[in-house]
This record gives sequence, C-alpha cells and structure tokens, in this order.
Amino acid sequence: MSYAVGWSRKHKRWIGYGVDCACEHPECSKEVDRGMGCLCTKCRLAFCGDHLYANYKCLQCDEGLEPFTPKPEPLHWLQHVRTDETWAKCRAESKNMQQLEAWERAAQAAKQG
Repeated sequence: MSYAVGWSRKHKRWIGYGVDCACEHPECSKEVDRGMGCLCTKCRLAFCGDHLYANYKCLQCDEGLEPFTPKPEPLHWLQHVRTDETWAKCRAESKNMQQLEAWERAAQAAKQG
C-alpha cells in the first residue's frame, strides 16, 4: 500500500504525496502536495509550511472558523491523469471521464481569473 495517490471522499479529488497542488490558502500559490505532511487534520486541505501550523491545523480550523474553499485541481495534474500511460488502466476502467473534463474546465476558468 502506498500513500502516493488516493481518493478523498470528502473533497472528491485525488490526494497523496504524489499529487502536487497549490497551497489552499486563498492568498498563497506555493507548490505543495496533498500528502499527510501537508494536510490539515481537520479540514483535510493541503497547505504550505507558512499556513499549516505545528499542530497540523490551518488558520481557519485552528481558530474554529469555516474551512477555506478548496482550489480547483491543477491543470498539469489533470493533463497527467489524461495522458500518462501509467493512468491508462484507470482511464479505461473509468465510467465517468466527464468528471475529469469538468475539473479541467474549472481549472481553466480559475487560471483565467
């Protein structure tokens, strides 16, 4: 078993140290991964070292506030899932590639502002 790539039922997206993304803090774009070392123990979003405290909680959860809104999937990750040969079996077995396309549209819209 590996924690490189998994599925978050809570956020309905990929998690694990093999999934890179931007820090979930709205004012930050530092690259992190969605591995356990970057996840808030309460909201389960990924944060950089500036926004994840020593108690493994983000600012919002540490202060008992509503969690930040998750950022869209990164375009480079979606492109990897869509085209890399290591994902061929998953793509072939997937009954709903429409979800991947929806994530791509959301990521494109977020990138454009």
